[in-house]
Amino acid sequence: MRAQRILLILLCTLLLMSALLFRCLGCNKECKDARGLKTHERSCQKNTVFTTSTLKKRGREEGLRVGEKVARMENESLVQKDREILRGRRDETEPDEFGSFRCYPTRPTAAPQGPGSLDKLSDAPTLSEQLDGGSTSSALQRFGPGVLKTIQDGAEKARDWFFPFLNVTVFRLMAWANTGSNVKSDKEIQRLVDEVILADDFNREDLRSFRVPREFERLDSMDAPNNVFAATDGWHETSVKIQVPKEGVRFTSEADAPTFTVPNVFFRKLTEVIRSAAQAAKGQDVDFLPFRSYWRRRKMNPERAANGDPGHSDSEPSGLSDDDNSGDRFENIRLFSDLPDTDAMLEEDARIRAMPRNPEDAPEVEYALAPLMVWSDSTHLANFGGANLWPVYIYFGWLSKYLRARPKSFAAHHLAYLPSLPDSIQDWYQTHYRTTATADVLRFCKKELMHAIWCLLMDDEFMNAYHKGMLIHCADGVWRRFFPRFFTYSADYPEKALLACIRFLAQCPCPRCLIKKADILRMGSSSDQQQRQNWRIDGSKLWNIIARVRQWIYRRGYALTSKAITQVLDPMSILPTRSAFSSRLGATGFNFYSLFAPDILHEFELGVWKAIFIHLLRILCAVGNDRIQILNERFRRVPTFGRNTIRRFSRNVSGMKQMAGRDLEDILQCIMPVFETCLPPPHDELVMTLLFKLALWHGLAKLRLHTEETVAIFHAATRSLGKIARQFLHKTCEAYETRELPKEEAARGRPTVVQTVKRKLLNLLTYKWHSLGDCPFAIPWFGCLDGVNTQQGEMEHRQVKRFYVRTNKNQAARQIARRQRREHQLLKMLQRDRERRTAEQAVASAPLAEEARKAPPAASHNQAEADPLPFQTSPHERYHVSRSERHHENIFKWVSEHHNDPAFPSFIPMLKDHLLSRLTDREYDGDEDGFGPDEHDTVRFVNDRIYFHKALRINYTSYDMRRAQDTINPRTQPNIMLLAPTEDDGDDSANQHPYWYARVLGIFHLNVKHRGFLSKSKAARRMDVLWIRWYGRDLTAPGGFETCRLHRVGFIPHDAPNSFGFLDPNQVLRACHIIPAFAYGKTPEYLPPSVARRPEERDEDYVYYYIGMFADRDMLMRFIGGAIGHKGLPSNRVTARIRYPQGELNSALVDELWETSLDHDAAPVTEYSGSADPARAASEAEEGVPSDEEDYGYQWNYDESEDDRNEAADDEPEVEGNLSDGNGAEEERAGEDSPDELGGEDGEEMWEDDFEQEGYASP
Repeated sequence: MRAQRILLILLCTLLLMSALLFRCLGCNKECKDARGLKTHERSCQKNTVFTTSTLKKRGREEGLRVGEKVARMENESLVQKDREILRGRRDETEPDEFGSFRCYPTRPTAAPQGPGSLDKLSDAPTLSEQLDGGSTSSALQRFGPGVLKTIQDGAEKARDWFFPFLNVTVFRLMAWANTGSNVKSDKEIQRLVDEVILADDFNREDLRSFRVPREFERLDSMDAPNNVFAATDGWHETSVKIQVPKEGVRFTSEADAPTFTVPNVFFRKLTEVIRSAAQAAKGQDVDFLPFRSYWRRRKMNPERAANGDPGHSDSEPSGLSDDDNSGDRFENIRLFSDLPDTDAMLEEDARIRAMPRNPEDAPEVEYALAPLMVWSDSTHLANFGGANLWPVYIYFGWLSKYLRARPKSFAAHHLAYLPSLPDSIQDWYQTHYRTTATADVLRFCKKELMHAIWCLLMDDEFMNAYHKGMLIHCADGVWRRFFPRFFTYSADYPEKALLACIRFLAQCPCPRCLIKKADILRMGSSSDQQQRQNWRIDGSKLWNIIARVRQWIYRRGYALTSKAITQVLDPMSILPTRSAFSSRLGATGFNFYSLFAPDILHEFELGVWKAIFIHLLRILCAVGNDRIQILNERFRRVPTFGRNTIRRFSRNVSGMKQMAGRDLEDILQCIMPVFETCLPPPHDELVMTLLFKLALWHGLAKLRLHTEETVAIFHAATRSLGKIARQFLHKTCEAYETRELPKEEAARGRPTVVQTVKRKLLNLLTYKWHSLGDCPFAIPWFGCLDGVNTQQGEMEHRQVKRFYVRTNKNQAARQIARRQRREHQLLKMLQRDRERRTAEQAVASAPLAEEARKAPPAASHNQAEADPLPFQTSPHERYHVSRSERHHENIFKWVSEHHNDPAFPSFIPMLKDHLLSRLTDREYDGDEDGFGPDEHDTVRFVNDRIYFHKALRINYTSYDMRRAQDTINPRTQPNIMLLAPTEDDGDDSANQHPYWYARVLGIFHLNVKHRGFLSKSKAARRMDVLWIRWYGRDLTAPGGFETCRLHRVGFIPHDAPNSFGFLDPNQVLRACHIIPAFAYGKTPEYLPPSVARRPEERDEDYVYYYIGMFADRDMLMRFIGGAIGHKGLPSNRVTARIRYPQGELNSALVDELWETSLDHDAAPVTEYSGSADPARAASEAEEGVPSDEEDYGYQWNYDESEDDRNEAADDEPEVEGNLSDGNGAEEERAGEDSPDELGGEDGEEMWEDDFEQEGYASP
């Protein structure tokens, strides 16, 4: 009987297993066989919710790990859908609404997601940014393989996202204490209440046994090797050894020389940092594969142009196909923005794909680069004392530069904290050699220490990954084999010289080429372009020279500055130290000299421009007549602009106290109206032209998005800047006997009874001036220069300084490394918490959203509403005005109270004309349509009220396709610009300028009811209105790029028609920076005393004002024209006919732009179409790009000049006689390091707190 029961149970078990064998565990559907079940599971949505352990037991995919199986099932349908956007055999994406598309050299495994929503493209902190509602990757993958294994083994603690803390209350308290500001201000106290005390999961009982040291121990345990949650990319501490030579002491070999050990080297393994970053990178801000970015732009058909067709927009309108018969044609314009769309990454990617694949890799494994971008700089940790730190930061080029520029995105990976050469080396040297080390020996040891540490960072594991790649499972579920490559190294000049192993400011000061110091002044000329082609090359010839010199030093006991050594090294200004990048990577053909990208912060803002500005102050001192005081007074009256775009200047600008690069940038953008007429003719004209071209060059250098045309303009601007600077040196500088400024004299501080004032000349024989010529060439190779600027590293210095404050100042580097790691772990937990709460809110808000969709629409106006303008507003709206109706007046009574004010005549009739034009949908042409009294009677103001507002926010699309915002305030920033309507009144000057300008006097709204047969609704309608005062353009002083002057405007007299008016906020393009023309004084004639003026203006207007076209990059591109982001605006493209064929510039490849020099001879224009479609190519390979320069008067003609042909003969004698006499702004002796080689920061770190959210780069 018992045996029968056992047999029955076994039979039932077999029947049950056979029934479940081919049944889907997600939807319980039964399939015929295993193949049918497998096919069904791929499309079954319910099957993806099952756990990894269930999938492992079923074992349906051999060779796939459990985590990969889950990710593939979740992402398979989405990836298949995204791949449809790739088209053609060249893997081109479809053009977006701007006409921008990408061309990939190989088809990506995961299709690009595009730029995302407007929320992700918004830079201003007042624009709201929404969190992603979901993730396409498994929730288990973010914890890594160790956590997956723990889950499979049944570990319960992995369920707690706040691990290693015991409860969420302790985690929130520790996260608040170790993130945010060091100073627990009112804002931090509010954050404590909102994020900790008022959290739903806060429980005061969990804090009964709370101890801070114990919780830190738990957090530090995350890096323990035996912890399944261990982060292997943590910090390590070690020491390095260097061989120290001595003059006259011989050794058998270099290895036999005494070894000095440098302790306290804190670093992270480079391979683990790469692995951690790749596993965390996801979203639309990541590009693992390089590509070429293009702009599909419409060009005008000659037949339509001959028929007088009006101006057109630059982008392709929606719905227009390639085979449209309207006569319009298209062209592909190359775009340059970030590292993934540069020639350097495309070239390196081609090398990787030419290598044989790893035989162990599955076909779906994608090969990609790990683009490493390095920053390093020594920084002071405290205002007083000698505490300093030398951090090395790593950024990854696959991450968008818009995130890298934001310190709070935590895109910087702290790789190492480099120690300085310890003071104990003198004691060690005394012990071994019975004498003290000379300055030459100490400098040699500093360089040896730097490269010894870099050899430590590039260990054997990294070199194996460099050659064979490293297989990583990325956050998007794709397996990739990454090959790490160095692309840029951003540092100031002393550190570049240290890394390049060249002598500081020696005969060949450039770390990229071998140009002589005496030839640097010719920057931008034809001869300069030829000399730049003599690149520094890291190869066997250089290695042999260094090896031979090191044998002389160690085996023969030669002095480091002996004649034999200097004769060998000085022709190339190299040092007897081989770079770590050369010793590790030289055998692969890598030329490490190509790493050093131009640096706008140190080389232009704190270098060239600072030197020129100081010399202009010296000239003003030489002129006398209180010119310095006039300059300071004018700067104090320059209005601010934007959200700290142009800040209020200090009372003593000429003192230059505590000025950072940002302050010098503001000075350059506003100096033209300030400096006007400070010098007598003809020097005033020359200086104004110089300042204009400096501002233009600076604006082009800091563009965040370049096209082929703007790169061409940048080349032309560089050439023009070099020419005008040489004229300034030879004419203006020679005309004045300039002396040291009082600040310079005090800094010299010679302890003599009678101090002699030293003559000072402007010295442009510096590497910083020479580096300007490399900037246009660097853009196709490195991307836009804002992505490689040292400003990012300077911003990151604030993090380590914040950690230093929390240490006990004893072995600060160790404590800083530990605190940096703790914050990193806490921020990862906070990110998981945000994702968890976002998912919960999305589920909870779904029923509410459905109810709101079914609810009836709200009334168009609610008088009881009193909602002030929030701090963050939606980027989808054109503008924002508060919904509040608290501040109101009776409109008729208010107007009657000001009936004697000249700004109020016909106020209500003009207002009704404006409202009727909008109510009847008439197109705005600048002149309000006149309506009669009967038509005015059809407009009625509800309750006769006018509602006033303090501010208006204007959203606009910037030139680089980002969403930005301006705030208009009648009291502080009242000036606006709008598109000038086309006029056909026969006036030749009517359409020569693309914009109109006005000052906003008031912001208000009215609730209007419109009656009559033209009325479209009987309900009250809210209408927002701007009350404005118009500026008129001064035609006697034309501005623009041809005249090298700012556009000049002035107020229209009050008795002229249309001097005041009303404007729809939708008509406003953006705010405008308008600077008074101080040289022409003030006048009360334009307007008698009126409320239209601000109280501080004292019933007077300036006679003229200047348009600040260099206020930010977007403003500059609106005047240059042809920006991809300015879709819908008429084309105002500036052409640049410079010395290389336009056909080569418009080539889709642009491969030779960096490698070859400019062809200065005329050459025929070659035709090229960047499209893969032959039909499209035939339609595009026609006429050149038409320009509207004739309409707006913007021309760029750069013909071969006499200055270029005879430059060598004209300039050389003056260079030798006047500019290289050691009396310039930089007086370091060639061959010596700077006294403070890496400690000087030049004030470049003084950035405002709001840039932590916005990023440093202005649009």
